[in-house]
Amino acid sequence: FRMNLDGPIDLTLLERSLLQIMQRHEALRTSFRVVDSEIQQIVLPDPVFSLEAVDLRALPPDKQDAEVDAICLHEAQTGFDLTKAPPLRAKLLHLNDSRHMLVLTSHQIICDGWSIGVLMEEMSKDYTALARQETAPLPPLNFQFGDYVVGQLETIAQPEAQTQLSCWRE
Repeated sequence: FRMNLDGPIDLTLLERSLLQIMQRHEALRTSFRVVDSEIQQIVLPDPVFSLEAVDLRALPPDKQDAEVDAICLHEAQTGFDLTKAPPLRAKLLHLNDSRHMLVLTSHQIICDGWSIGVLMEEMSKDYTALARQETAPLPPLNFQFGDYVVGQLETIAQPEAQTQLSCWRE
């Protein structure tokens, strides 16, 4: 996912904002392992993450575009080691002093197109609050995605759900 950012960017605040969003969402600090043929999630108590900055300001605009495309392609083609959290990478590309691009790459196991939009909206709100030295605008979540999954598994295990599944399979 690419997000254009205009104006001066504080790399430290942007990284801090991403860390706060990762703290808010367990899925963004989860790793996975296989134990006895079963996938288990391991949620880290604190996120481990660093935002990489890439300075493209010395390149002419047409070369910048080609380099941005190459970076994005490389990120999309680079896999994740799901045994290590987070299944998320971020790069901040500096195009000039007031034009930047944030490139976020996540594994589909933790983030889809809709989720990345939520992530970007939350990061934007959090970054703005940090830049203004205000308190974080986003309260901790009382319900995580894992809670939703557990609820879905419990629903599917009910006899009524099994009857419906059988009907659909037939």
